[in-house]
Amino acid sequence: MTGLKYRYNFLAMMHGSDRLYCNNYELKLYLTVNTDSEFDQDIAFNRMDFFIQEIISNAVFVHEDEPELLERYMNLGIPAIAIQEPGTIDHMILMTLVTKLNAICEDAVIIYNGEMSSVLGQGVEYVYFVDGEEIVLSDQADKWWNDTGPTFISKDCLTTPEEQTVHDFEPKITWKDYDLVWEYEYVEPEEEMKQADIPDNVIKLTDYNKK
Repeated sequence: MTGLKYRYNFLAMMHGSDRLYCNNYELKLYLTVNTDSEFDQDIAFNRMDFFIQEIISNAVFVHEDEPELLERYMNLGIPAIAIQEPGTIDHMILMTLVTKLNAICEDAVIIYNGEMSSVLGQGVEYVYFVDGEEIVLSDQADKWWNDTGPTFISKDCLTTPEEQTVHDFEPKITWKDYDLVWEYEYVEPEEEMKQADIPDNVIKLTDYNKK
């Protein structure tokens, strides 16, 4: 397989030591393409681009043990990115993003190594080898970094009662809402419109040849 190097440079905020900081991050990904489908290759890279450019950029990294702070940012319309212990340091952000990007690519693209540096980190570059890291992120299914969908906050992080409305900046539930589905899931727009035109209370009968 051919190895690839993918690079992102993005602005984001981080909340640490009771203060909010703006930071500039550089993320390098080393990966291999693991599918023969050009369609799925494009989807995998587009999912990564979407997640970094539309969600992570201009978001705020917050310790996951501060649910009230997470909700406060969300209610302001700012994506709050939950980071587990020890918190919003570059090394943990790197591991979290690599794990999430691997999850959303669903093996169409496999990231085996990541590097990250930032302005606040004074240019120190952290390296994460996916198969050789001693610090392991939680593998619980409800953690957002293990979710294959476009989510960025864990289900167990929020304490907001169901009747209370949290600002709806959270991404939609599935990749279908963003037209980023795999080839086997793809439905031509015209066909999808035809399916949507059929009322729920109408039973569609299949034609058959009478004997």
